Amino acid sequence: MDPCSVEEPDPSPEWAQFRLDQEAQQGLCVWLGHYESKTPGCQCGLSATWFMGDRNAAEPELFLRISPKYGGQSSETETGYGAGAPELAVEVIGFSLPGALKFKESLYRREGVLEYVMVDSTRKRVLWRHLVNGEYQEIKPDSDGIMRSRVFPGLWLRPEDLWTRKAMDTVKRGLESPEHAEFAKKMAASRKEESPHDQVEAGHAPLESGR
Repeated sequence: MDPCSVEEPDPSPEWAQFRLDQEAQQGLCVWLGHYESKTPGCQCGLSATWFMGDRNAAEPELFLRISPKYGGQSSETETGYGAGAPELAVEVIGFSLPGALKFKESLYRREGVLEYVMVDSTRKRVLWRHLVNGEYQEIKPDSDGIMRSRVFPGLWLRPEDLWTRKAMDTVKRGLESPEHAEFAKKMAASRKEESPHDQVEAGHAPLESGR
């Protein structure tokens, strides 16, 4: 051994877990960002503050929504924060305390977040649920191992891809599907004309980060 070399210590369990969570977050950003770029009227974001209900605020790790100008269910406050419920919210378990996750799940269900994705990096598992009659029901992978959104046609995910940097490959396949082509066509045709008030407000930076 070179006497001048310094042997690096093994990473701590906490550091190793952080790296897994970070890899998952990066994969999720690629996944939602590419879908957004190819789908009219869709907007994704990271750690933005959302005001839901009368007094509640939450910061989903990531979100994907349909813009209000395209008929989406959410809106924005006068200061540019999200208001109401995005269509899809994502949480990485390692970045949230257990109590916070329980609060968010209850809030998302009550306020109408249509799809809720929880990512567990320790087990390399993705739990994706869809709101049906006020309750979340699990979206399980199809026979090919791919999960498919019920709200955003073509938003596909193979869970293990989040940690192997292949999330782009699966969502590309979804974007080439007939159902996505139909959805994109429908979204492009649904854009609402801007009123003079909307044009004045367009200077707001939408959905400012809460961090």
